Amino acid sequence: MRIAWLHRFLTGLALVPAIVRAQSKLPTKYEIDEAHSSVSFAVRFMGLTTIHGAFSQYAGTLMVTPDDLARSSVSVVIQVSSINTNNGQRDHDLQNAAFFDAAHFPLITFRSTSVVPSALGFTLNGQLTIRGITKDVAIPCTLLHPATRDAWRNTRIGFVGTLAISRREFGVLGTAFWNSEYDPGRMSIGDSVTIELAIEGLQPNYDKWNSPGSDSLAQVALGRGAAAVKPPVDSVPTVNGYVVAGLKLLGRGRADLALRLFEVASGLAPEAPQVYVHLGDARMALGQEGMARDAFRRALAADSLNTSAAESLRWLDRQ
Repeated sequence: MRIAWLHRFLTGLALVPAIVRAQSKLPTKYEIDEAHSSVSFAVRFMGLTTIHGAFSQYAGTLMVTPDDLARSSVSVVIQVSSINTNNGQRDHDLQNAAFFDAAHFPLITFRSTSVVPSALGFTLNGQLTIRGITKDVAIPCTLLHPATRDAWRNTRIGFVGTLAISRREFGVLGTAFWNSEYDPGRMSIGDSVTIELAIEGLQPNYDKWNSPGSDSLAQVALGRGAAAVKPPVDSVPTVNGYVVAGLKLLGRGRADLALRLFEVASGLAPEAPQVYVHLGDARMALGQEGMARDAFRRALAADSLNTSAAESLRWLDRQ
């Protein structure tokens, strides 16, 4: 979905007053932490037992506005080929044309349309697309924990949600046998599928990250200003060094300095969508909305499934 090497490596000082004003209006952006989240489902089999499964590959972005939760938004992209029901033959069958048809419809997507606060959390309304069929759904969600620091000083937010859908409405049919009432009141496979979400949003503590040259680059920018940040004359520091240095500075509120580092990184890796996402984030923090849109569009041109760029553009378009 994103350039893997860059996404894995990437995903104090007084602030300039203008930067504070710009940043105070922004939502907190979280990427879904795939390693600590789950997207699972359950469906009745032969009216006798329940089969459980999950998708192991997905990505998503949450734009959270704690003081006005209704302005928050979410986008998620799931790889159908990552389905796992603990049975290889069944997983193969589910990916075939009769069920999910992963060859023609490789993705399941969700894009929120509204967030409605509730006593225990919120209802996530949005559009769910399976096999190219889009339906409006409402997902009641419970907040597991608000924005909280973990042991590494990463910021996390967590919630769970449950949704029941009709697989037939989304064209996930199977053969005639699997849709038969082989015994009165007992279907081969139930029509109702329960989807269970356990989502952990992550905003990394970039000060814990490192790359050859990143700390030196950050110090150059802090000590001598953005103009002192130059492209490398050899292979060190690499694009990762500039990106990590920029993320460290962006995390400290120095979007003015981070911007220059991301600009150099984009010159070194002009086809890397995530670099343009970071460039857009810095421009958003500085209030440069038009240029931020350009950066996010550049990211989406390289990776149409980049939820971070898509959610940032959606936020800007609503302002």
